[in-house]
Amino acid sequence: MKKEWVGSIVEAIRDICYEGQEELPDGVQYMYCDDEKYATIKIDDVRLEGEWIGCCLYIQWYKTRAYTNQILILGDGEPREPIDGELLAVIKHYKGV
Repeated sequence: MKKEWVGSIVEAIRDICYEGQEELPDGVQYMYCDDEKYATIKIDDVRLEGEWIGCCLYIQWYKTRAYTNQILILGDGEPREPIDGELLAVIKHYKGV
């Protein structure tokens, strides 16, 4: 079952990898293909309550609309959907908020 993420959290994650920035932050890779947008965000140094989250966050969305197709954490095991706290830790790490 697909998780429904809080819109403001997902929007902040997408802002980290927004292609219109003058320069993407270190650790962010972005791709665009046939109106689909894909990005990976390096998170191996991000912690939630002192615990390691994973290697990278993968996000996929369609054009600039609000719908996000997929967000996954890639790490030691199977790719998994993140919890809101993990996404907030990534936002804090990259945006300092």
